[in-house]
Amino acid sequence: MGDRTLYIHIGCHKTGTTSIQQALVHNKQALKSRGMQFFYSNYRTGENRAPELHSWMGYDHEEGLVPCGMRFSDPEKLAEDLSQLVNDVVISSENFSFLFDRGEIERLKKALSRRFSSIKVICYIRRQDQHIVSHHQEGSKLFRQAEYDLFGHSTLAIPDHEPKHDLYLDYHQRLSMWGDAFGDENLIIKVFDRSRLKNGDVVADFFDTMGLVDNFQTIDEKNTSLSFLEAKIGHIVNASDVQHKRWMVGLLTPRMGVSEKLLPSRNEATEFYSHYIESNRRLNQRFGISEEAAVFSNNFDMYPEEQVDAWSEMSANEAIRKIIEAVDDVYGGLTIDEMRDAAIALESVEPMVGLKLMRMAHKLRPEGAFIRRKLNEYQRRMEEGADENTE
Repeated sequence: MGDRTLYIHIGCHKTGTTSIQQALVHNKQALKSRGMQFFYSNYRTGENRAPELHSWMGYDHEEGLVPCGMRFSDPEKLAEDLSQLVNDVVISSENFSFLFDRGEIERLKKALSRRFSSIKVICYIRRQDQHIVSHHQEGSKLFRQAEYDLFGHSTLAIPDHEPKHDLYLDYHQRLSMWGDAFGDENLIIKVFDRSRLKNGDVVADFFDTMGLVDNFQTIDEKNTSLSFLEAKIGHIVNASDVQHKRWMVGLLTPRMGVSEKLLPSRNEATEFYSHYIESNRRLNQRFGISEEAAVFSNNFDMYPEEQVDAWSEMSANEAIRKIIEAVDDVYGGLTIDEMRDAAIALESVEPMVGLKLMRMAHKLRPEGAFIRRKLNEYQRRMEEGADENTE
């Protein structure tokens, strides 16, 4: 086993985790000089790709994230890979916060404890109203299935409270499972509040927590928030049945420009937070995190008095105008006749591209007899080719 320490950084999401991971990669030599190493090899390939362990965790997409959460693909393999390193080791992934099953955490502990004499679990927590405003916004981005399952696609800053939110936001329930497995004395729970972080910086605070008080370089903040229009349009696209969501998001959201953040009213934020006050008190009683009885400050001044996260005539008109401008920017210089002629030019060498162009021309000129005839011809060729391939 050896006298080595493993640091497991488990998030939470939206607490500067990406910045911490990037800083760990950036400060490889500083870590090495202190006898530490950041492990972030991809589970399937073994490559050091993105600085996280997302590839080691997943869930049944038919079942979804709720209620069982993510599962560790192979904790024994992870433990074995970590045991090959000679230094103390740091691993990090906010997806550890999606482990909702006590058995998964205990399975991880069993595998790791045979290789390390000491295991420390580090977690930054954010007041629940602030957390969900930021984390729900992630669901407006592409490929955030976990956020879709947990928080849905409300275009408001805070979705209506549901019991499934407790799987993540009841910190007492969730972190107690880690305490039960690894020991309360081995949990380091920090409040993600810039007034409480070292130098107001989560990266400096994290390195200080591990005893690396000097000889490291901080980095610019990563994964920052979206604007009002970006978040709303993203939620609408992801909640829709359109087939080409990647294309739609790529077309629209970059053109939404700078606008106010999507924030709830003060009363809405206070009401949502009220679901977790008692749970936070129990968390603090168990782990001794803060001088505040319920861990967090009761200051809600960062929110406006009145609701500003609903569509107004002005914001709706602005979004529609930007969507029209986006369509004009991409398609304004391409006429129906040019689509038709390009389809004909490509029908022999790139028949699928020709078919797509002719479909576009037909949608824009449905009464065009020649376009309709060519479209039927292309579709017939495709069907005949498919039939030949199945014989």
